[in-house]
Amino acid sequence: MEIAAGRHDEINDSALCHLGRCSAVARDAGAQNKCQALKIQDAGKKAACIAALQAKFVGKGTPIDPTKLAKCNAKVTDAYAKLEAKGGCNTTNDAATIEGQVDTFVDGLVSALDVGPSNCPEAPCTTYGGSCSGNGDCCSNNCELSGSPPFCGVSLGAGGCCQSADDCSFPTTCTAGRCACLPSGGAICGSNADCCSHNCPMPTLSSCQ
Repeated sequence: MEIAAGRHDEINDSALCHLGRCSAVARDAGAQNKCQALKIQDAGKKAACIAALQAKFVGKGTPIDPTKLAKCNAKVTDAYAKLEAKGGCNTTNDAATIEGQVDTFVDGLVSALDVGPSNCPEAPCTTYGGSCSGNGDCCSNNCELSGSPPFCGVSLGAGGCCQSADDCSFPTTCTAGRCACLPSGGAICGSNADCCSHNCPMPTLSSCQ
């Protein structure tokens, strides 16, 4: 039996639905746009670019070069401007929004993975300011033996041990026993070690860049 072309397409679509691909079929039918595809691709390039710099810092201690970081950021800022200038985009003026979403993703990735070995003291432990005789007594794993008497100090930098935010040396939260790194544009940082991006503009008070 010969099947008309239109009917043949309906049968193929129905079969794909049974395979759990209905949403893909519907999306393919009306959402194709080259500009949007390139925007997604450019956002992915920025994420991969920054993640590569972060990986080198975590793995080898290679400082993050601000110039290279700026080039990573340009993969969205400059690219979106060029795409929108050509016309045909379904969304416009969204570079800043997408930049923020990519930064949040990468910052979260670094915060979750850039941590030291699991050598933090277990509860109950002494919080900041309490007396101690060794690092293992303190939730921050930092006993200031030079004090009279010795007292528990704070964790220096993101990824340090903590039981509460008071155990951290900068304004952050204590997440899963570690001082969380500061996202770009967040609270005021005191050193590169406070930032997920490892980029705290000094010496002026500023947010992580």
